[in-house]
Amino acid sequence: MILRYSAFTSPLEGEVAARLCGRRVGGEVFGPAKTLPPHPARKASPTSPSRGEVRRKGLSLLEVLLALSILVLALAALGQLVDFGTERGNDARYYTRGTRLAQSKMAEVEAGLIPLTSDADGQFEGDDAAWTFKVTPEPAGPPNLFNVTVRVTRGSGRPLEVVLTQLIFDPAFMGSAAQAEKPPPPDDTTMPTTPMGGTTP
Repeated sequence: MILRYSAFTSPLEGEVAARLCGRRVGGEVFGPAKTLPPHPARKASPTSPSRGEVRRKGLSLLEVLLALSILVLALAALGQLVDFGTERGNDARYYTRGTRLAQSKMAEVEAGLIPLTSDADGQFEGDDAAWTFKVTPEPAGPPNLFNVTVRVTRGSGRPLEVVLTQLIFDPAFMGSAAQAEKPPPPDDTTMPTTPMGGTTP
């Protein structure tokens, strides 16, 4: 018996209908409850994965959180390194400025602008208003010789102190070139010289 399925648009629909109705297809009778064999037109696409293959899964939430945690820790470490380098740079700049201020104050002591009779302290002016100084003279042993210590301190921000020590002779007891005594003039009364080989009259 030859069946023609002209009412169906495709051979697949006709085969499914015939098997569901218990008709003979290709020399074999299929009932409504019998499993249909795969249709020849149904072939696996060369691009479709087979049952043995495992598709690559995306990142899980745990992996994303772990990556974010590592990124945050790395950024925090880099931030601390940047802050540390900035602080060291500021300390070097402040130390250089403090050393120059201490040297300038020591020069004032050498010039006699700051007396060595007692301690002296104060504050710098202008752009260096954050710096203070203290001059401490101590007798070094010989007369009018002092061991002068100049301390320059920065109070605002991170505290910093620069100490400079030097032996200085008291400028108050040092004379000037104008105060130096002139040597006495030479005496005009000199004894007559006797020429060699001759006699005096």
